[in-house]
Amino acid sequence: MKFIQGKLINLRVAQVEDAEFILHLRLLQHKAQYLSPVKNDLVKQKAWLEGYK
Repeated sequence: MKFIQGKLINLRVAQVEDAEFILHLRLLQHKAQYLSPVKNDLVKQKAWLEGYK
């Protein structure tokens, strides 16, 4: 797994196991204002991550 290490933040590629957390963030209106709208569907979020990988 690749990591990008910065001075204040560390990044990694999203995993299917992260789907619930990602969906939660995308559904928070104040955090998702610049993201494409999504439906509250964990199965679709997991499928998208699997396809992404």
